[in-house]
Amino acid sequence: MRRQDRSTARAAERYLDDALRYLSRFDRTASQIETHLLRKGATAKQARAVLAKLTALRYVDDEAYAVRWAESRLNRMPMGKERLRAELSEKGFPERVVERALLLSYGGRSQESIARLALRRRGVSRERSARQAMGFLRQRGFDEETIESVIHDRERERVDEG
Repeated sequence: MRRQDRSTARAAERYLDDALRYLSRFDRTASQIETHLLRKGATAKQARAVLAKLTALRYVDDEAYAVRWAESRLNRMPMGKERLRAELSEKGFPERVVERALLLSYGGRSQESIARLALRRRGVSRERSARQAMGFLRQRGFDEETIESVIHDRERERVDEG
């Protein structure tokens, strides 16, 4: 084996080991791993080769990671699709992966039901002002149609009780 070939093979092995160490701490997106390898001195071709190997070994699966992350995030903090879409995009997931994760993580639940859950968990009772509830729901990334629907239902329930 030529000296240059051995050097290239050692570099590839070093970058693979580095990527595995980087992955051992947390799940990572393919984009995050590529950026990490490029910062460590890998060429774009070397980074793609490492990613191809990690994907073949199933150590990197952006779609599965995005769905796990989105479901976990929704369980901890119910939010609207737009906010979750922004958070997934910010993590570096490709658009098609973001859309699939949104579809699977909401599991057929309506935005209204998620918004009501967010209000209950936050302790925003029906007695609190509609303005306060609206502000909270906007902050959580719910669209105006969902907010109006939930607020209207809350007001109707309050009138029915009173």
